[in-house]
Amino acid sequence: MSPIHIAETLVLLLAVALALTWVSRRIGIPYPVALVLGGIGIAFVPGIETVKPDPDLVLLLFVAPLLYADAFFAPVAELARNARSIALLASVLVGVTAGVVAAAAHFVLDLGWGPSFALGAALAATDAVAPVQVLGREGADPRLVAVIQGESLLNDGVAFALVKVAVSAVVTGTFSVASAGGKLALSIVGGIAIGFAIAAFVVLIRRRTGDSIVEAALSLVTPLAAYIVADRVGASGILAAVAAGLWMGPRSHSVVEPLTRVEIQAAWQLIAYVLNSLLFLIVGLQMHDVLNAVELSAGKVALASGAILVALVGIRIIWALTLPSAWQSVRRLVGRENPVSTRGWRLALAWSGVRGSLALAAVLSLPTTTDAGKPFPGRDVIVLIALIVIVATLVIQGLTLRPLMRALGLTDREQAQHEEEYARARAAEAALERLDEVAREHELTETSRNWLEGEYAFRRDRYSARAENGGDPELEERHRRVAAADAELLDAARDAVLELEARGDVRSNVAQRVLRDLDLDSARVGERD
Repeated sequence: MSPIHIAETLVLLLAVALALTWVSRRIGIPYPVALVLGGIGIAFVPGIETVKPDPDLVLLLFVAPLLYADAFFAPVAELARNARSIALLASVLVGVTAGVVAAAAHFVLDLGWGPSFALGAALAATDAVAPVQVLGREGADPRLVAVIQGESLLNDGVAFALVKVAVSAVVTGTFSVASAGGKLALSIVGGIAIGFAIAAFVVLIRRRTGDSIVEAALSLVTPLAAYIVADRVGASGILAAVAAGLWMGPRSHSVVEPLTRVEIQAAWQLIAYVLNSLLFLIVGLQMHDVLNAVELSAGKVALASGAILVALVGIRIIWALTLPSAWQSVRRLVGRENPVSTRGWRLALAWSGVRGSLALAAVLSLPTTTDAGKPFPGRDVIVLIALIVIVATLVIQGLTLRPLMRALGLTDREQAQHEEEYARARAAEAALERLDEVAREHELTETSRNWLEGEYAFRRDRYSARAENGGDPELEERHRRVAAADAELLDAARDAVLELEARGDVRSNVAQRVLRDLDLDSARVGERD
């Protein structure tokens, strides 16, 4: 495919992604489900050329940035509180899952143990995009969301490391437990260490620059640098990107200016959406070519896919429901007496183990030939089975997670709303507590001090009332009137700046900086009602 055709295909995929995302939100399903099904549909449209990206480029340009972004925005405090559960899911369960799936593939498909274990390791990688979308909208327990996010972040790296071990055994034709163990340890420990080191170095640079463009560029380069350095020394580039994100995220509030932080976060949200959308569509687009390359009968493929799907989901459910000790580190819900690791909570966690584009990226990274020049055994079959299982988990688990959560009584949208109002009220209260000290320090006039006091006192009273009893009608009406007036004033201010720019009285970049600040003021005025 020529470069111009690749560009045209990518533009088409982005347009399809936007349309499918809009449809998915209208009908209330996770957008990854709509995207992967849409990709499969497009694959069978005559004249559509399948995008076949280089596996190494997929890992570097798609997987590493996506996992870095997930780690950067991850709730680190929640992850730390649930570290034991996450560690067990991202290590022991990954190995158990890889082994069980490998056994199923070996006996049903007659694949060798090496290729079977490569398939099992790839499918051990979970994808948190669809479950977190559902759980966030349903107001699920934040600890459940944190465990799912943390598991996905870490087990992806571990799964990719296991895939590399399996591939090495198949490609070289030899396997040594000691050698494999050493490579696995280097891959995991080395990847994490390199990720932390790269991120710490970037933090030092950021402390010495206040240029938002430089800081944004550093943010974009960080996951790529971490991946490349780790990969060059034989460590896990995926875990390096994750570790870099986990290090950078909490420190962004102390080393990055607030306005720059807003811009970087907005940029990463857009980048993550575009990469996720393209990756999920590319997953679906593989279906046509993979089906044509596999010589197995439809019945054999269906039997193998069903057996592996049952093994994959079954081992996770058994793990969650029969090993309650694995969840004992999970704390109690805020303000509640009952522990969160109930049987229903564990079942929801088990059912959230959706597989996605990262698992497919792992199987697509399998080489086509061995060192002896022979084709990698069963590669086409592995890719096909992985694709079928991924689609099945996205559709079956992704679409049934919401009703399952509701049936188990694990949804609480009002609790999330209450916590937000409480946080806003407490933030305003903290500002008021510092007001006198700050007024003296900055020698504010009485008028300025009183304006600040009125602003933050209103916020405190409004959100405290919302947190306690759903809100004060008088305060809400006052906010509505003030917000409407303020919005009109900001519109007038924007019009004035645009007029100055149009007349040439101010240069364009100056006008854009002023307009950006006015837009941020609009965001403040338009706080969610």
